[in-house]
Amino acid sequence: MEPTVIRIPKWSSRVLGLIPGWHESRLTGDSAIARHAHSFLAVYFAFGVRFLQTTTGQRGLPIASMVIVPAGALHGWKGTTNSDGATVGHFHRGHPAHAIIQPNAKGA
Repeated sequence: MEPTVIRIPKWSSRVLGLIPGWHESRLTGDSAIARHAHSFLAVYFAFGVRFLQTTTGQRGLPIASMVIVPAGALHGWKGTTNSDGATVGHFHRGHPAHAIIQPNAKGA
């Protein structure tokens, strides 16, 4: 099953960041967050991220989105839409931050 992408308002990043348990990873330029999967349903919030990477390829993202990832679904993040960088945030346990892959690195 593929992740579901829902467009959300850009200002929601400020509100989400105030909630206890918020974890975020930053992307710059063409860096990527390594593809991975979880044994649980995960809900992410992506701000300024260019692509969601799945087993079926890359999918363009809106400037701000909620991404619902089913348990076991491979997912990762790549690139930014602005020079200030991008953020992928979540509240789930499992990892406080993601493995960041720099451009031209294997697996990016």
